[in-house]
Amino acid sequence: MKDRCERRNRFTVCCSTAARLLTLALCACGLAAPGHAAPAPEDPAAAAVLVNGTAITMGAYRKELESATQVQEAKAKLAHDAMMARVKQETLDNMITRELLYQESRRRNIAVDAATVDREYKQYKANFASEAQYVETLTRLKLSEAQVREQIAQGIAIRTLIEEAVGKKVTVTPEEARNYYDRNAAAFAQPPRVHLSHILIALAKDATKEQKKAAADKIAEVQKRVARGDDFSALAAQYSDDAKNRTRGGDIGWFTSEQMPAEMHAKVKNLKVGDVSAVVEDRFGLHVIKVMESRAAFTPTFDELKDRIMATVRQEKAEKELQPFVKQLRDRAKVEIRLPEDNS
Repeated sequence: MKDRCERRNRFTVCCSTAARLLTLALCACGLAAPGHAAPAPEDPAAAAVLVNGTAITMGAYRKELESATQVQEAKAKLAHDAMMARVKQETLDNMITRELLYQESRRRNIAVDAATVDREYKQYKANFASEAQYVETLTRLKLSEAQVREQIAQGIAIRTLIEEAVGKKVTVTPEEARNYYDRNAAAFAQPPRVHLSHILIALAKDATKEQKKAAADKIAEVQKRVARGDDFSALAAQYSDDAKNRTRGGDIGWFTSEQMPAEMHAKVKNLKVGDVSAVVEDRFGLHVIKVMESRAAFTPTFDELKDRIMATVRQEKAEKELQPFVKQLRDRAKVEIRLPEDNS
């Protein structure tokens, strides 16, 4: 959704790019584009550049370029290998730590309530847009529902252990929380944001001409009804293809300008509260968007953030306390790495 000038510029760039690509394609086939002679074979003795009249030949340039390319490729491989070695080690360490913590929770007879597992399982499943997406994700990860529940139960047991072994020792004073706020005040600043609702008419990328017309007609009907004052929430419930949000009046939440897709930002940036945008087209289809609320930039006060800050400081202190606890478990454990050398 660019304006006419941007479309014209893009068309010009595309045309010139297409011309260059056509020329390259013809040359690659041993043919020259109209009006251009086929290039002569490169002469290694020809000058690539003259430095105060002294030639650096094409042959010398090509040889040094090949050498430099090989050096860069070797550096890239070393960097990749080092990164993969670090990832493998971190993955293995995390799995060992998790297993040690879970074994310790069992040693201490920490029980996990089935109702808590059910609650967290439902919360996990609610993160998916649909049942189909949930099933597809588990299939891709090669997990069963029973395995997901088992992982959740282990996580609860480990959290309970950490709270018993470490969390109870950690205290945070109001002074510590205030100092944290003062040191990080700039990070708490909130940019301007708007609260948006939308009505989506879904349209696939490979939609047929008839499907595009049907979607355009449908969004036009929505616009007419909005213009005559019909309730936006009711229209969202009736028309929107956004199954997740249409029952909430099309509410899609709060956005800063940086969080909005470019197409959306272009259409809503100048709207006032209560205004509805022109049609926004993106990879999902056609939308009309309503500005429900707006909020100017602000920085929350310490009192507003106090509970969150105290929780953050407590977590940071608990993580420091956890390190020696995990080390004790690791020192007492018999850990045998049996991975093949090329996988360790």
